[in-house]
Amino acid sequence: MARLTHTILAAAFTGALSVSAASAGQPQALGLVATADPVPMQCAAGTCRAVLSSFCLQQDHRSPSPADAYRMAAPDTVRLVGHDPAGRRIDLPTTSLQFRPAPEYTSIEVSFPEAALGVVTFTKLTVQVSENASLVPIGAVEDSALSKAVGADRAIARRFFEGTDTRRKAVDLANRLINRLPRKGPLAPADRRTVWDQVLADGAKKHRAATTWMSEVYRNCSKAADMSLRHTMRRCLSNWHHRSLSKTNKTFWASLAGV
Repeated sequence: MARLTHTILAAAFTGALSVSAASAGQPQALGLVATADPVPMQCAAGTCRAVLSSFCLQQDHRSPSPADAYRMAAPDTVRLVGHDPAGRRIDLPTTSLQFRPAPEYTSIEVSFPEAALGVVTFTKLTVQVSENASLVPIGAVEDSALSKAVGADRAIARRFFEGTDTRRKAVDLANRLINRLPRKGPLAPADRRTVWDQVLADGAKKHRAATTWMSEVYRNCSKAADMSLRHTMRRCLSNWHHRSLSKTNKTFWASLAGV
């Protein structure tokens, strides 16, 4: 009996170690926040890029890094659309889309090689995220924990990340601004104002409280950018975006206790 008990305990301990090791080595599955409007991609040097808001679905796994590659948990939950010179919108294959944290779990850079378009010319490329969209690490172990994360837990996450509250709308507005700003380098004050006006013209005024909040954040980031060449508008807004989504993520994690 003693030997049997010892064997059972050893097996349980080994199993716990295996789960712990998997959690430590495999990055978190991530949820993608659904987009109310298409997100424009910036194309340069043969690659088109956009940043999408995201959040962590597996608190017990390690945080991802830009070196971690992801894929859609379910096909076609992220759409790639080309806009041709005639104004037509054409759904494009998503097999060439690449997803990487930018740089943490609250932002995902989605990229697309222009060469994949062949000889077809588009005036604009956009991406759109549907409800309940998730990303999983390429090569991830597909077990019950992962299925729960991108299934039942992702469904619960909708009320935290895809509601109509002011913070949710402000995060969406911050993401729109981030995608309009240059990826690197400073931006002149007049150009900052142009970006703000463009985003408002796209419909950001629909939520007055969020617009007022983000207007203050934008002014503060503009002041910070004036004082430091390293602290660009995009970097400042990205920091605010990360802090805000992290706060919501902690509330979401707490809701999963005992689920």
